[in-house]
Amino acid sequence: MISLVEIAFYKSDKTLLDKGIRFFSKSPYSHCEIVFNREFAISASGRDGGTRIKKADQMNFDDGNKWDFYKIDLNLDIDKIYDFDRVYKGKYDFVSIVLYHMLRIPINIKNKYICSEYCFMIINEYSNNSNKKTLDTFLKLYFGNRSYKLNPSNLLLILEMSRLISRT
Repeated sequence: MISLVEIAFYKSDKTLLDKGIRFFSKSPYSHCEIVFNREFAISASGRDGGTRIKKADQMNFDDGNKWDFYKIDLNLDIDKIYDFDRVYKGKYDFVSIVLYHMLRIPINIKNKYICSEYCFMIINEYSNNSNKKTLDTFLKLYFGNRSYKLNPSNLLLILEMSRLISRT
């Protein structure tokens, strides 16, 4: 049973990719994850090659210098998480990171995702209807309805403006 759902934002600059994402997005964050009971997480990861579900003990979630956590209310269970990952399984979108997030050339490749895009899709899929409308409105208003344009800080901003999260 899932009793706690959080979104975690990674603020370390361990790799060149982390440093590049932080630099070009002018953000303290380079990655995000949806975390369940602090036992496992789902996201798209360049380190792991794409979308995946991963045990929390592999994520260093206990290190407060690397992660910021926010509670989020989603209507899901373990089966829904695995179903979502199976339906939207994809590779990591390195092309979008370089072309859009660094060079500002719009591109969206099907079945390839970045972390903030994948987390947004999960949140939007499993939020209640009024929250979906709010998220869709902010996405359309600020990002032209294109979730691939989100970086971790943009996603955090949309969630804060939508009042869907609270700091844990």
